[in-house]
Order: sequence, then structure tokens, then C-alpha cells
Amino acid sequence: MEYGHRKFESSIGGQLLLPKYVFHGTTSSVLPAMSGRLLNSKYWRKTDRDFGAAFYTTISFRQAADWAIRQEMYQIGAVGCVVKIHIHPELLPNELKGLVFAGETNEEWIRFIVDHRYDCDEEGYDPCGEAHPSLIIGPMADNKIDVVRAEFAKQQSNLNNKYNWFYQWMTREYTDHRRLDAMELGNQIAFCNEALNDALTLESYFQYDGKRKEWIEYGTSEADTI
Repeated sequence: MEYGHRKFESSIGGQLLLPKYVFHGTTSSVLPAMSGRLLNSKYWRKTDRDFGAAFYTTISFRQAADWAIRQEMYQIGAVGCVVKIHIHPELLPNELKGLVFAGETNEEWIRFIVDHRYDCDEEGYDPCGEAHPSLIIGPMADNKIDVVRAEFAKQQSNLNNKYNWFYQWMTREYTDHRRLDAMELGNQIAFCNEALNDALTLESYFQYDGKRKEWIEYGTSEADTI
């Protein structure tokens, strides 16, 4: 994997080297807007997101492809696509507030996710307030979050510790209840501040070719014509 040369100070101390490229799963209808500006908070979902309202990316093409396929399923007539984004670390702000959940999942990680999934609202309330990080890196919550939410609704009145309950449900495989490690859960890098726009450019995008049974890469000039 290629990495940029600029490091940023994270809130946990020390420095972190960012990847050169990340991926975002979406639909082709948004490509023309993305080619001009990747970070636009008016399109960010304000509720029910692991790290709050943000532009979510991943280092894994496969994971982004899963996101794109899911978007295609939810929107009638939509065509899923994976966007490849180039991070220019030299253009990041000198004072960048980042939050990194490194290694295995832990109590701080699950608290942050549960608070942001359940406490954020459409009016813009965020549990972090103005202290919300501009960039957050960490594992995803379990992809079966809809099932977890439904089960929580049934059990919440009898729970002594909702964070522990969510941790048990979000970090286990859905069918055999095997504990999943951070790599199995998946990685996400959330850009939470439009001020980071200058450091991101649309490199290319991919669409799935059913006949060839593979994802085909296209240049950015083609994104404007979709």
C-alpha cells in the first residue's frame, strides 16, 4: 500500500501516517458533484452513523464495493460505483484534530459509536459538541446493525449497561456468534470537516461489469458525463 509523506498529530498522542489512496462506495448519480468537491456536509447523514456526520472511506476496495452494492439495492435504478480518492497529506491543516481507535475494539470505541448512533439528531446535535474530531479512523460496527438495533429496542428496558450489550452484539459474527477482531469488522476513515477538502481529489471510479464479472476502472473525465 502507498502512503503519503505528511503525518498528523492524533488526539491519542504520537503521529500517524495516512494512506495515499482510500475508497468510498456510492452510486454513479453523485459522481459529477464529487468530481468538483468531495466533502459537502449537506449530503452527510446526521444520524445513525458510527462516527457521526462525515464522509466515510476505507482502505479496502472490497469493503467499498460492498457499500456500493448496498446503495444500489436501496435505490431503485441506481448504479453502484466505487470512488478512488487520493489523499494529499501536504495539504492537510497543520493543526488537525484526529481520533484513532487502533488495535482491537475497546470500551472507548463502542461508547463513541453508540453515543453517535443514538444521540445525534437531525438538528445537528453531536455528543462531542465543537470538539468533534476532523478525522476519525477505526473499526466499523457490525454490518448487521439493523438486526442489532431491533434487538436493542426489545431489550433496552432490562439492560444495566447498554455499552457492554452493544459491544457483545456488534463484535460477533451474526450466524455463529464468533468473536470478530478489528480486521474482520472492517476499517473506516471518516472525514468530518469540510476544511479537509483541499487534501482530497477524485482519482478514478469503478463500476461493475456483469458480463466480465469484474470492476472496471474509469478516469475522472468520464465522471462529468454521467
